[in-house]
Amino acid sequence: MNTLAARKSIYATAIFPKNRSLFNNLASTLILNPKFQMTNSNFMTKTDFLSHYPAIKNSIISFFTSKCKLYCPKVPLLWLEKLLDYNVPNGKLNRGLTLVHAYQCLNDNISQENLHEICKLGWTIELLESCFLIADDVMDSSITRRGRPCWYKNEEIGLTAINDAFLLENAADLIINEILNGDKRYLAIMNIYREAKLVTMLGQHMDSQKFDINLCTKERYFDITRCKTSYYTFILPVLAAVRMSSSEIEIDHGEEQLRKLCIKMGHYFQCQDDYLDCYGNADVTGKIGTDIEDGKCTWLLVEALDMIKAKQRKIIEENYAKSDPSNVKMIKNLYDFLNLRSKYEQFESEQVGTLTEMIENLNLVKLRPLFTHLLSLLRGRKK
Repeated sequence: MNTLAARKSIYATAIFPKNRSLFNNLASTLILNPKFQMTNSNFMTKTDFLSHYPAIKNSIISFFTSKCKLYCPKVPLLWLEKLLDYNVPNGKLNRGLTLVHAYQCLNDNISQENLHEICKLGWTIELLESCFLIADDVMDSSITRRGRPCWYKNEEIGLTAINDAFLLENAADLIINEILNGDKRYLAIMNIYREAKLVTMLGQHMDSQKFDINLCTKERYFDITRCKTSYYTFILPVLAAVRMSSSEIEIDHGEEQLRKLCIKMGHYFQCQDDYLDCYGNADVTGKIGTDIEDGKCTWLLVEALDMIKAKQRKIIEENYAKSDPSNVKMIKNLYDFLNLRSKYEQFESEQVGTLTEMIENLNLVKLRPLFTHLLSLLRGRKK
């Protein structure tokens, strides 16, 4: 379903649940008229979001140059600035923007001061994202990230990247404290962040375990995607926006539904990442895939294991989780023999259909445009 059709369906359910024919007669006029719609054109752009990055950077540097001066009179600012600029503002920024967009959906007449605070909070998720990616690249022995060497691959960095990841994680807490110190929302926000970090670390642990073909089941794979990806990519930004919203939003009975939608979207997102790791264009994705070499439990692997016979299983046992190009080629040849590209296209179509239906049925109606927008970003993505 294209974006316009999805919006028609969502608005029909929300506004004319018992008379869709009446809605269809008005749909083209209403949806195409900006006066009557909430679309991604109303959302903050990536460029505008980036304009708030210097404030985050300055807050972190200010902490080191003032609070830490007693312990380290000459803070290595060049290293600190490079750490931030190299890792934080150069991704797609979808997680931080999701928080901002969710807040825009939930609140009217947002002041510039409030918007700046929300953007700073959005950047804390990007700090966490950078923390997780730095650590993940070290654990996976990855080569490139976002079209250039991984942070730890820089000659002067190496394994000190682990310490840098810790710094970025704590810098996020620093900014949250700066925004919400003395605010009644502080504890709720810190709780959701703490939960996100712990769940993501659990997911990273499961994702990094030594390859064991008997553990590569669809059930375990779903556990990995739910913990490693869904929580900090979708649940964290959306629930943080809800917790920050000025109006009293009734989600006691809707939060479970909201989380299920976020989990489903995160699963789809991770399956896409797995597919792109194997079949994506490295010039577009910005990274060289290593899932086969690293022995990862991926969508491609669990689908293959679900389809193969004993002889083909032996091919996986003998070649998976090995870095020699000939071993990798054997696995990719098996994937091609099983026609997993075509199976993925079918899977993606099914996921889009299921997610569209879940969005249409979302009780927190104000967030439907957000998830429609997110789905439009995910569908058919190449990086």
